[in-house]
Amino acid sequence: MSMQFEILYLSQSDVIKAGLTMSETVDIVERAYRAHGRGEAVIPAKIVMDLETVGRPRAGANAMPSYIMDGWNVIGIKWWTFNYDNPTKHNVPSHFPLLILNDPETIAPYAIMEANWMTAMRTGAASAVGVKYLAKKNPKSLFIIGLGYQSRFQLRAVNEVMKIEEVYVNDISKKAEEQFAKEMAQELGLKITPEPVKDAVQKSDVIITATAANEPLIKFDWVRKGTLISAVGSFQEFDFVTIKSVNKIIVDHLKQTSYIGNLRKWYAKGYFTDREVYGEIGEIVSGKKPGRTSEDEIILYIPIGVSILDLACGSLIFRRAKEKGLGQTLKYF
Repeated sequence: MSMQFEILYLSQSDVIKAGLTMSETVDIVERAYRAHGRGEAVIPAKIVMDLETVGRPRAGANAMPSYIMDGWNVIGIKWWTFNYDNPTKHNVPSHFPLLILNDPETIAPYAIMEANWMTAMRTGAASAVGVKYLAKKNPKSLFIIGLGYQSRFQLRAVNEVMKIEEVYVNDISKKAEEQFAKEMAQELGLKITPEPVKDAVQKSDVIITATAANEPLIKFDWVRKGTLISAVGSFQEFDFVTIKSVNKIIVDHLKQTSYIGNLRKWYAKGYFTDREVYGEIGEIVSGKKPGRTSEDEIILYIPIGVSILDLACGSLIFRRAKEKGLGQTLKYF
């Protein structure tokens, strides 16, 4: 790497123009999880800064540093800021994530890139890897609840690893259901049907929750044997009965699972401990632990998000951006 200490800045349009495909992203995420499982990555738990204590309950930031080997050899951090009131109050997006890549030899920064689109890609891919390793054989039906920005990436990613025959969708907005079904059916050639939550759950082999709800959305009694549930994000969408009744709970990072996402309040109440988590997805992908061991198992997979996925994807985006002459070069000194 050049020792001139230049930094390449990539906007969201630059990142997208670099040409990362969903198929490539699924492969990268799988490899990154495997590296973690083999001990070839350093991933401190997310540092979560919630501004609720100073009267800003819907705003804050997450700091996500990490290092990954296995061909990438990059250290960096994702700075994930959010204000959920932005769209209505300021007419701007709710999230402004940035990824910084550093050279592991000098620790000098060499890239800064907008990370919203990339985060959506790798989050979708995280569910796809879950389907590949944790779903029953030949799953055919998929249910996605919550049809915001992320849900489209979830469907694109899972479509890479699953021969989908039926897609059921649900959202609090009927307009969102109709728009999603129309747009994604045209894009992917899939049959997509809006359904009530209970009906969709009862008919689905794979369920993805991609909502901003901090209340139970699915009752365990609705879930049929052999189902994989992928709960993406940081919200709490399941009741205690579901948490305690599934056959296995698999996470992407054990430590941060205790204070972010679907298990958070049960940890806080003392109703749930680390011993009840079967393992991390990296352990499954690397072969340290078996994933699904029965076609009847109901598995809850909770990929809250780890920044080695961003570093791995960002490294490829950086190389392609350089090849294509994208971005702006900034001088460090």
